[in-house]
Amino acid sequence: MTKPIGRLAIALLLLAAVLTAQTSIIYGKITLNNNQPATGVAVSIAGRTVLTDSGGRFRIDGVPYGTTSMVLTRQGAPVAKYEVTINQPQQQINKKCP
Repeated sequence: MTKPIGRLAIALLLLAAVLTAQTSIIYGKITLNNNQPATGVAVSIAGRTVLTDSGGRFRIDGVPYGTTSMVLTRQGAPVAKYEVTINQPQQQINKKCP
C-alpha cells in the first residue's frame, strides 16, 4: 500500500520541479530617445547578457519566470534599469535607452 503513495509523492515532486523551472525566451528592441535603434547596447536580464544588433534587437533564452531587473549598459556604464515580470514562454520587451 505504501508503493502507490510513494509513486504519487515522486510524481508530485517532479511536477513541482517542472513548474518551478519554467523559463522564457525574451526578445525585443531597444531604441534611443529619438526612436533610432540602439546598436551595441548590453541587455542584462536574470544574469544573462547579450548585445543588441544593428536594428536594436535582442534575444535572451532561458530566462526564469518571475520579477527581475533588466539593465541596459552602453560603453561599459549602466544607463537604465527596469523592473520586468517574466510570465510567458515567449515575451517581448521593448525599452528606451537614454
